[in-house]
Amino acid sequence: GRGARVKTQVRYDDGLTEEQWLAAVDDSDDSITEAAARKAARIDKRRTNKAKRERAANGAASSPEPDPETSPEPEPEPQPKKRGRKPGGQKRKGDDIEEETPARKKGRLSKGVGKMTDSLSNSDRTALQKALSEVLRKVKDIEVPDSEPEEASDDDSDD
Repeated sequence: GRGARVKTQVRYDDGLTEEQWLAAVDDSDDSITEAAARKAARIDKRRTNKAKRERAANGAASSPEPDPETSPEPEPEPQPKKRGRKPGGQKRKGDDIEEETPARKKGRLSKGVGKMTDSLSNSDRTALQKALSEVLRKVKDIEVPDSEPEEASDDDSDD
């Protein structure tokens, strides 16, 4: 993942069409590798001709064309990647740390968070609690009759 090695170009096929491959197999004087080399040479020639046309269109026809076989360009060696922490960082010491109050987190209820006003008087609250307790007790006392179990039918029609 860090690009340490140079990627080599891998070809998993010979670049021949099926007809070209069959012709090379049928011809006793021709081999598949020679046919593939001829096709690769044609592709390279097309690339160089295309590059010439592009240079001519850009006005660089007066400059000599680079020959890829005679003057291979040396590939620059990749610089090794630096690892670790960057130097020069100053560490904070205990004396430098100021006592700061942490900022409040923004929440949903930003208005009057700790201020709840009571809208009921004590007597009203007591009466409401008694009424709700009575309702809860009555609901718990209600006995719900179980539904009658279904009788198994002698009819085997769902097979």
